[in-house]
Amino acid sequence: MKKVIKNTLKSTLVVAAMISGISTASAAVPNEGNNKLSISSFTSKAKVPDLGVAHLSAVVSASGKLVRGSGVKSSVPDQAFVGGYIVTFNRNVRNCTYVVSLGNTGSVGVPQPGVISATGANINPNGVYIHANNTDGIPADRPFHLNVFCHK
Repeated sequence: MKKVIKNTLKSTLVVAAMISGISTASAAVPNEGNNKLSISSFTSKAKVPDLGVAHLSAVVSASGKLVRGSGVKSSVPDQAFVGGYIVTFNRNVRNCTYVVSLGNTGSVGVPQPGVISATGANINPNGVYIHANNTDGIPADRPFHLNVFCHK
């Protein structure tokens, strides 16, 4: 049983090192004569690898208010359509990847179920158009989280 736990912890350290961007060669791993794990190499000085991608994000309330984000300039509801929003970023996002999901703006609770989609905004190359529906396919205002990934 000790060996199973030891191997599980060893694997966990290696995965944590990979996620943190630390070389697995520098990750502290237990040796056969030592059952203690050292995580001293997992300090706050770990660098996140540059993947050549700019990450932009926005968290928007059901009313269209921008709650927080990165690289985002504004968010407004589409006055012509229920469940529609336009999120504008500080750069052209026309050739980027959009990932949107329903999500509350706080840190607790479960969002109401529904369907949400994202596409480039027609009139603004810096914008992403969001459209939300309830589970019956009827347009509905919903809070959401938007992540945009662009080549640098």
